[in-house]
Amino acid sequence: WVPVVASLHCGYGVSGEPYIVIDRQKVPKSFKTRYGENLKLTYATGDSMFPTIKAGDLMLCYPGDIWDDGTIVILNVNGSDTVKRIYHAYDDGIDLIPDNPKYKTVHYTPKDIEDLQIAVLGHVITVLPKEFEPIPRRS
Repeated sequence: WVPVVASLHCGYGVSGEPYIVIDRQKVPKSFKTRYGENLKLTYATGDSMFPTIKAGDLMLCYPGDIWDDGTIVILNVNGSDTVKRIYHAYDDGIDLIPDNPKYKTVHYTPKDIEDLQIAVLGHVITVLPKEFEPIPRRS
């Protein structure tokens, strides 16, 4: 069983709820064998990662701040969480690239990374099938 934490926003500048466990879901044992015991599930909101990740999708994530170009990661940018593809930039900064073409790439310089306290919190492994129904957010 893996804890389900409150939603993460697939957008810019909107923070999800704090990481409060709101449920537990069973996932295939192969995920725990491959990625370890610290897996978390969370519901996506927003549409910047559409069509890869849609609002209401249940994302299976694991913690870690080491990544390869093109990895879908969960980041905290200046206190707000977001889910994006991440790439190393030409100036030792990072580029955050949404899958949805209506959103623009955002570039952060090394100074921005420091000033905004940008941190990679984890990786999105997969989106679970739709038989998992989203749990309504608390108001």
